[in-house]
Amino acid sequence: MAKGFKNKFTNQNRKPKHNWRNKVGDRRKMLDMRRSKYFGFELKDLLTEFELGEKQGIIGATLTNNATVKSIDSALEYIERLEEDETFSEEQAEKLRKLLSKYSKWR
Repeated sequence: MAKGFKNKFTNQNRKPKHNWRNKVGDRRKMLDMRRSKYFGFELKDLLTEFELGEKQGIIGATLTNNATVKSIDSALEYIERLEEDETFSEEQAEKLRKLLSKYSKWR
C-alpha cells in the first residue's frame, strides 16, 4: 500500500530562526586583520621616512592600536592631533590617511 501525499508545509516550525533575531549593531571601519602584518611593515617604513626619532615606536603602536581596537576614525583623529602639534606636516599626515584607508575593512 502506497503512502499518501504528505503536505510538508502543515507541520512547519514557526519559531524564528537564530539569524532572524540578529540585528546588526553599529558597523565600524577597522583595520583588516588579515593584512595587519603588511600594514605594520608599511607603517614602519613611512615613520622611518618621516625621521621621528624616539617617537616613532610610540606613534606606530598608538596608530595600530586605535585602528585595531577602536576604529579607523579614532586613528584619523590621532593623526589630526599630531598634525596640530606639528609632529607631522600635511603631506605626511595625508600619506598616513591613505595608508589607513588602504588597510581598512567594515566590521
